[in-house]
Amino acid sequence: MQSPADQLPPHSLHEGASNLYHIKLMTTFHILSHIDTIITTAMRIYALGGELFSITAILLCINFISNCIKNTYEAGYAFGKFYRRHLHRPLKWLIVHAIALIILLTQLAWEGAVVIYKNREEIRASIYKGWKTFEKAFIYESPVVA
Repeated sequence: MQSPADQLPPHSLHEGASNLYHIKLMTTFHILSHIDTIITTAMRIYALGGELFSITAILLCINFISNCIKNTYEAGYAFGKFYRRHLHRPLKWLIVHAIALIILLTQLAWEGAVVIYKNREEIRASIYKGWKTFEKAFIYESPVVA
C-alpha cells in the first residue's frame, strides 16, 4: 500500500521540498483532541444563527406594524377628505335636527304626562265605561229572563 506522500505528483524543486508533502494520518485520538474546538465552534455558529433569526423576526414584526400604521393613517386621511367633502354638511344637519326632534318629543311627553295625571279620575271612569260597553258586546242576554 502506498503512503499519501507517494500519491502526490512529482515536482522539480530541490530535495527539501519533499518534506512539505509528508502527510501524517490523523488518528482517532488526534481527532478527539480537537473535538472541544469543533463543538465550541458549532455552538457559536448555532448561537449566531439563532440571534440572526431572532433579529430578523423582530425586524419583520416591526416592519409589519409600521406598514399597518402607515396604511391605517392613509385610509383615515382618505376617508377624512371624503367625509369633509361629501358627508359633513348632511350629517351635521341630520344630527342637529335629530337632537331638536328628541327635545320636542321629550317636552310633548312631559306635557302629556302632566295632563294625564291631572285628569286621571276622568280618564279612569271613561276607560271603565268603555270597557263595560265592550264587554256587553260579548255577553249574551236572554230576552225571556228579565
